[in-house]
Amino acid sequence: MTEKILLSTVIVVVVFLILVLVWFLFRKQRPGKKKTPYIEALNAIISGDMKTALQKLRETVHIDSHNVDAYLKLGNLLRQSGDIERALKVHKSLTVRPLSSRQRTEVLKALACDYLEARKFDKARSSVQEILSQERKELWALETLLSIHEETSEWDDACDTLKQIQKLQGQRDDVLLALYKVCAGKTLDEKGDHHRARLKYKEALRIDARCTPAYLSLGDSYVSEQRLTDAIGYWKKLIEVTPEHAFLTFERLEKAHFELGDFGSMVRIYQDLINRRPNDLRALFAFVRIKEKMGDVDEALALCHQALEKEPQCLDAQWCLVKCYHARGDDARAIEYALNLEKEFKRKQPFRCSQCGFQSQEPLWRCPQCKQWRTFV
Repeated sequence: MTEKILLSTVIVVVVFLILVLVWFLFRKQRPGKKKTPYIEALNAIISGDMKTALQKLRETVHIDSHNVDAYLKLGNLLRQSGDIERALKVHKSLTVRPLSSRQRTEVLKALACDYLEARKFDKARSSVQEILSQERKELWALETLLSIHEETSEWDDACDTLKQIQKLQGQRDDVLLALYKVCAGKTLDEKGDHHRARLKYKEALRIDARCTPAYLSLGDSYVSEQRLTDAIGYWKKLIEVTPEHAFLTFERLEKAHFELGDFGSMVRIYQDLINRRPNDLRALFAFVRIKEKMGDVDEALALCHQALEKEPQCLDAQWCLVKCYHARGDDARAIEYALNLEKEFKRKQPFRCSQCGFQSQEPLWRCPQCKQWRTFV
C-alpha cells in the first residue's frame, strides 16, 4: 500500500514538472504582442519623428475609421507641418460624426487652431464660442478668444474676456487691463476721434496710475489738436510718477516747449530729474544736448566727464565729448576721443524682447514679433 502511494506521488510530481516545462517552453516561443500603427504613431510623436507619426496615423485611420483621436492627431500634425488646408479638411470631416461631448470639444479646439494658423479669425471665433456655449468657464477657449481679440484689435472685448479669465484664476492684472485700454484709445486716435481716445487713456490711468503709455498717448493726442500745454502737463506727470521712463518724454517736451517759446523750462525739468535720479544717464545726456544748444559748452563738457566717471565705456558720453570739443574749437581733443570710438560706430538697440529677441529703440508694451506683453528689457 505504501509503495502504491509513493508511486502515485512520483507520477503526480512528474506530470506537474512536465506541465511546467511545457508551459515555460510555450511562453518562451510565443511571439511578443505586435504594436499597432496607432501605438507606433504615439511613440513617434513622443520621440519627435513627425514623418513616421504622419505615416502611422494614416495607416491607423485606414484600418480603423472610427478612431477619432487618430484623426485629431493627424490633422494637428498636418497643421504643424504647414499643410493647413488638409488639416482643416481632416478636422471638418469629424464634425458630421456622432461624437461624445469631450470629442466634440477637442474637434472644435483643433478647428480653432487651424483657423488661427490660417488667420481666419471669424471662423476661429465661431469654433471657440461654440465651446463656450457648452462650458462658459472653459479656460482654453477663453484664452484663445482673448488672443483673437488681440489679433483683431477688439480691445474692449479683450478687457471683458481678460476679466473672466482672471476671475477663474483668482487673480487680477491691472497693468494688462490698462494696456488694453491704451490700445483701444490708439485705435480711436488713428480714426481721428481724439476726444474718445483720451477718455480711454484716462480710463487706463484709473486702472493703473503708473501706466506709462497712457501718459504718453494722452500728450500725443492733445498735440494733434495743438493743445501743447495740456500735453506738457501729462508728460510732466509721467516724469513724476514713473521717472524711470522719463526719457520717453524728452524729445516730446523739447519740441512742445520750443514751439511755445519756453525752451528754458527744459533746463529746470532736466535739473530736477537729475537731482532726483543722479545716476540717470539719459537725463544727463539730454541736459548735455540742451547746454550745447544754448552755447554753454563748458558745462556740457563737465557733464560728459561726469557721465564717464559713472560709466567709463559709455559710447554716448564719448560721442558727446567729440561734439563738445569740436564746438569749442579744440579739434585735436575731439579727434582724440573720436579715435577711441569703435571704427564702425552704430547706436545699440537698447531694448530687447526677452521672449524672441526683437530689438527696439523704445520699450514696446507688446512685442510686434512674438505678440507677448511686457517682455522688453
